[in-house]
Amino acid sequence: MRGSSSSGAVGLSLYLISSHLTHDCDPNVEIAFVGNTDKAAIRTLRPVAKGEELHVSFVSTELDRETRQKKLSSQYRITCSCDKCKAENAAAEEKAKAEAEAEEKAEQESEEKTSQEAEAEAEVTETSEQN
Repeated sequence: MRGSSSSGAVGLSLYLISSHLTHDCDPNVEIAFVGNTDKAAIRTLRPVAKGEELHVSFVSTELDRETRQKKLSSQYRITCSCDKCKAENAAAEEKAKAEAEAEEKAEQESEEKTSQEAEAEAEVTETSEQN
């Protein structure tokens, strides 16, 4: 399969231990291949506590949440709900809420300004009619 795919994949294999690792967008381990061999090793990315579950990222951790979710859904048929995705989702929802509130406030201010302008124009018209 070397070079037969546009994804850059050069082959497929199944490693018993690494096949039990689950996905997380903030992984604590990665799968590394030793030299130019078919030997796979699991390398820690940060300290791992005894009994802590090992997680790898199935997609690049550099991607934004929306792109990660799309790739995970299309390539692995999973929806990630890891802590990183939850936090980014909450932040996105908070940002959208703040933007909606700011837009609503701007609309209210615009309506108030229009109303004040109409009242001022009515006063000018009323004053000129009295003269």
